[in-house]
Amino acid sequence: MASMTQILYCDDESSFKDKFKKEHQNSGFDVEVYGENIKSLLAELSNRKKLPDLLVLDLYHTRSSPSSPETLVANAAVDAKLAEINVKLKELEAIVSASKDCAALDVLEELRKMPERRFKKLPVLIYTRQGLSLLGDEKLRRALELRSDWMVKSRGVEYQRDVIRHTIERFKPPPIIPWDVKLTLWGAATGVVLGAMFQPTLGAIGNWLVIHFKP
Repeated sequence: MASMTQILYCDDESSFKDKFKKEHQNSGFDVEVYGENIKSLLAELSNRKKLPDLLVLDLYHTRSSPSSPETLVANAAVDAKLAEINVKLKELEAIVSASKDCAALDVLEELRKMPERRFKKLPVLIYTRQGLSLLGDEKLRRALELRSDWMVKSRGVEYQRDVIRHTIERFKPPPIIPWDVKLTLWGAATGVVLGAMFQPTLGAIGNWLVIHFKP
């Protein structure tokens, strides 16, 4: 039986830790929750002989103890503000859906279906204002399967240039090994194989010669 993928999840909010583990544990994943301060995570990983297959990190962590009164008040304020934002996003989604389609995903899907290999390997970067936050799970999954990267229009120029370079590099094919190097590697591998195959025979011939022609 194949071993499950080991995931280490670090979050400072208990509700999200419990939710993540409940949703993903035993779905091909073995989820371990790291409940300590994220700043001690590197020391924890350094002391482990085996690292997890995937490290999942909550982006924002409180500066004080997760259970302190100040943190609880701050988390409640964040939750309330996010609830307001979600309402606004729903309103925005309705406005956008009434006049626009996710045409980029349709084009990308057709592009990946084209028979020539170069179209399947073409780097694609989807550039949007807030479209990423408006997409439902199915469309996000579709974009992931079609191998596209994302860039937000409101970000700085230098960041955008870094994303562009990263996307191009990610899709680059592996370097081609020169023919003379391939020939050298092939010769070395052949020598090792032939040596392993004929070593017993050569050893037996050598012993026979020593026995029969010993001075």
